[in-house]
This record gives sequence, C-alpha cells and structure tokens, in this order.
Amino acid sequence: MIWSRLILAAIAIALLFLANLPAGEFYVGSQNDKVNHIAAFLAISVLAVLAFPKLSLLSILLGLAIFNALIETSQGLMALGREPDILDWVAGFGATVLVLALFQLKRIFRDDRI
Repeated sequence: MIWSRLILAAIAIALLFLANLPAGEFYVGSQNDKVNHIAAFLAISVLAVLAFPKLSLLSILLGLAIFNALIETSQGLMALGREPDILDWVAGFGATVLVLALFQLKRIFRDDRI
C-alpha cells in the first residue's frame, strides 16, 4: 500500500507541475484542456482508491475536488498565461464522480455475493 500512496503523490505533484507550465509550451495528451482534466482525474481517481482502499469514497471525492480546485487556483496565481476555468474543474470533478461511482457499484455487488 505504501507504493500506491507514493505513486499517487508523485502523479499528483506531476499533474500540479504540468498544469502550471506556461500556456502552449508543452502538451501531454490532448491540446484540449477539458480532455486533459478528464483523463488526469480518471487516472488519479483510480490511484486514490487503490492507495486508500479503506477510506470512504466521499472522502476521496472531497480530497480530489479540493486538489482539482488547487490546480485551477494555482493557474490563476502563477501568471504564466494560464487562466483558471470552472469548466476544467467540472470536467475533473465529473471524471472523479464517474470513477468513484463505478467503484461503489463494485463494492455493492461484491458485498451482495457474500
């Protein structure tokens, strides 16, 4: 479990770094910021559940929503040609909700079989 938490932390730091590069300097994935937010939060949501399997999904949702807001806030503060966008936050939040809903369904069906 320690490795999954270290990987989660490394990925979160990398996302924060990449999100604050000057606009147009470097692209990872799509040139569409919404698509990048969706992809990033699909991945980091899975990692968060694997890193903290006993934590409630609501706690993970809140933590990732705050992290997502931190990314958007930092883009506004860094003055590197990037603008915070509530729709980027919504895209990341939606991806997180989707992943966590799938994990919740998995938990429900797993518990029904016992």
